[in-house]
Amino acid sequence: MTHQLAASLAAMFGLTDVCPVGGGHQAQVFTACGVSGPLIVKVIDAALADPAQAVGRVTMAAALAAIEPDVCRPLPLAGRLVHEVRLADGGLGLATLWQLAGGRAPDPADGADVARMGAALARLHTAMATLGPSGLPPVAAYRNELDSPSWQVLHGDFNTANLRIDGDIVRVFDFDDCGRGPIEFDVANAIYMVLFDSYLAATPSIGQQFRTALLDGYAQQSGTTFPADVIDREIVRRVNALAGWLNVPEAAPVGIRTSTDEWKQVLRAFVDDHRG
Repeated sequence: MTHQLAASLAAMFGLTDVCPVGGGHQAQVFTACGVSGPLIVKVIDAALADPAQAVGRVTMAAALAAIEPDVCRPLPLAGRLVHEVRLADGGLGLATLWQLAGGRAPDPADGADVARMGAALARLHTAMATLGPSGLPPVAAYRNELDSPSWQVLHGDFNTANLRIDGDIVRVFDFDDCGRGPIEFDVANAIYMVLFDSYLAATPSIGQQFRTALLDGYAQQSGTTFPADVIDREIVRRVNALAGWLNVPEAAPVGIRTSTDEWKQVLRAFVDDHRG
């Protein structure tokens, strides 16, 4: 099925060397080569996402990339950013083309890398704050909260998997989870992701080291510091959101809705461990 979709994308967009990339939880992701060089193609199942929100996120990313050059921009084709494609099962997919990020993933155990992540997140928040009303919904963990005037657009999934260090630049991509919320959630969610990874790897000390370096990098770039209890509260919010999604999968983000039972057991074990 993946091979069939790759062939369809190649024909539709005039691409070569269309190859699937592992690790995508909300979309099927491919590397490819277009007339201007290498790029990324992402395809989401329209049955598992709100098409209007998908268009809104890509449109936001285009506006953000226009003012923050470290953001990987969506690539328009024939004046459009989102394209309908037919999936192998006959369903409808929404395809987007993206600038490919060069470089390497940051190392969460390297304090210098993590401080650069913090600075990059601070710059991203500054740029996102200029976008004004976006029409985007709250990030998933805030879905049931009333919008606040202090909220702004957030990345929603800022972590080492969605960043590449390329020389002196930290490239940022994957805005599938972007939405509105308080900036401290984006910061805490990045820490939460490392807490989860360190739980899987049984390396708990990395989580605290990451937290310190990330907050230091953010503060040095922006002058903004966050009280420890505020970050702790947002990490708890993220853990509780995961617990709620596991209990009510139909309300969960697509990456959890479509995960295997075995992976859901791993997620639940993390929730129990963190709460314990």
